[in-house]
Amino acid sequence: MNNLRLRNDSQNKQISEKRKKIFLLAALFIFKITILPWIYNKIINYCLKSGSDSKKISGKSNRNGFTLIEIMIAVLIAGIIAGISVISFSSYQPSLELSGVSRDMINNLRYAQQLAISQQINYGVHFYPDQKKYQVVKYSTPEEMIKNVFLPSGITIRQATFTNSQLKFNIYGAAIEAGTIIIENKNHNTSTIEIKPSGFVKLGN
Repeated sequence: MNNLRLRNDSQNKQISEKRKKIFLLAALFIFKITILPWIYNKIINYCLKSGSDSKKISGKSNRNGFTLIEIMIAVLIAGIIAGISVISFSSYQPSLELSGVSRDMINNLRYAQQLAISQQINYGVHFYPDQKKYQVVKYSTPEEMIKNVFLPSGITIRQATFTNSQLKFNIYGAAIEAGTIIIENKNHNTSTIEIKPSGFVKLGN
């Protein structure tokens, strides 16, 4: 029941992040097809008019150039779009960081698995949630730490469902104990990595 609730929370948060991304893309698209062409046309008209005016002396005012109001409106709209973009990116950045950490962790899990197969000795990953880190370990006598990975400040290991928080692969690449790893960012978005008994590692929903 608890796993189902966590999965539902994760799905709801992923939907919310997708909506933010769609809103950002829509805002940028509107800016591209409306504001940018208008500014571009104004600049072209201004340059053409300035070029023609330099070849002749005329007392007539330049009607095709920028007016103060037009410049203020363009700057205001550009500022609004830029502000929306920055806010949207700032809110989406923790999710990007979470995805990056998840991919790196999966790569390190598979690295330990490959070492176990190639060297015919148990390898694995030892998780330290309180210290916000994990280690790739060679389970020899004595144990040998191969790689030490510290998580970014906004990322934590919420759960690692292995005995003593240790995922071990045998010489065939299979997991001695199957389980899941749940990673969480500062916005409480989660990413779940699943390890099957066969040793298959995948990013869960």
